[in-house]
Parts: sequence; structure tokens; C-alpha cells
Amino acid sequence: MAAWIPANQRSKPRDLDRIERDMGCVVSPRPVLNMMQNCDLPPPIKLFTAPDDAFLSSVSKIYNMVGGQDCLEKDKLELLRALQLSQTRAREAEREYRAVCKEKEAFSNLMVQESLRLFAHRQWVGLLELQVSKLQRQLQENGRKRDDSVLTRGENLLRGEDDEEGSSSKKWCAVMVFCLAVAGMGLAFGCRYLF
Repeated sequence: MAAWIPANQRSKPRDLDRIERDMGCVVSPRPVLNMMQNCDLPPPIKLFTAPDDAFLSSVSKIYNMVGGQDCLEKDKLELLRALQLSQTRAREAEREYRAVCKEKEAFSNLMVQESLRLFAHRQWVGLLELQVSKLQRQLQENGRKRDDSVLTRGENLLRGEDDEEGSSSKKWCAVMVFCLAVAGMGLAFGCRYLF
């Protein structure tokens, strides 16, 4: 409830109010609020003003005689040297930044090329796996046929009929050459167009 009451109407303890009133009258005849400026200190007795022209001219003459110009020149040279060093560092930083950018670009290009090669090799491996599975199926089918045809071959040999093994091996060679040609063409196109 005290927060709703304005600050000047808030109730203060009687002792605190009496101490403020008594101390204000003892320290200064002015009201207490006027003493809030300058950290509750009384105003200074003597005010300092800017130095006069005679004093400034004498100080500048002494400064010039002692070597003030040399100090100014040294300060200027130090400042110019610091500026030159900062510009040199900035140029070096720019060169390093360009080198890092080139290296980053070369690395990203290398990563793209390697990923494309990996993709082409995976495609080629997939094609080879497909060919191997096809050949395994054909071997299984031929194995079944051989089991059935062993008796017929033996009967054919007894009858004197020629065996056609030479023509079947030529077929297998043709199939292998065709499969490898397809895989090679896939790899060639992949390398040509992807790289």
C-alpha cells in the first residue's frame, strides 16, 4: 500500500524526520534539497578559469626550446609506422584469405569429383552383381539340365552322335563379352559425362 502513496506524502518515522530537519538547519541555512548537487558538498570557494594567453605563449616557447617539435615529429613517425604495419598486416590477411578460399574451392571440387567417381563405381559394381546373379541362375539351370542330360549324352555317345560342347562354350564367351562390354560402356559414359 505504501507504493501507491506519492513519495512526498509517505509517512516517515518521526525520529528520521526530526534528524533531517535539525541537520539541515545546522549545516546550511539553505534547504536540504539545494545541497544535493555536487555530491552534497558546498560550492568551491575559488573557481579556476582558462589560462591566459601570456601563460600559454611562454609554455609553448619553453616546449619548443626543449624539443617539442622533435617529440611531435617522433609521434608522427611512430603513428605513420604503426599505420604502415597495420596496412601490411591487412594485405597479408587478404592474401591468406584468398589462399584459403582457393584451397577451399579446390577441396570442394576434389570432393565432387571423388563422389562422382564413387557413384560410377557403385553403379558398375551393381551391374557386375546383376551379371553374376544372372550367371549363377544360368549355371543352376544348366546344372539341372546336365543332370538330366548326362544319361542322354551317354546314350548319344553310345549311338555315335557328336556332342555340341564347342558351341556352348562359344555362347558363354559371347555372353561374358557382351556383359563386360555393357559394364565398360556404362563406366566410360559415367566417367565422360560425370567428370
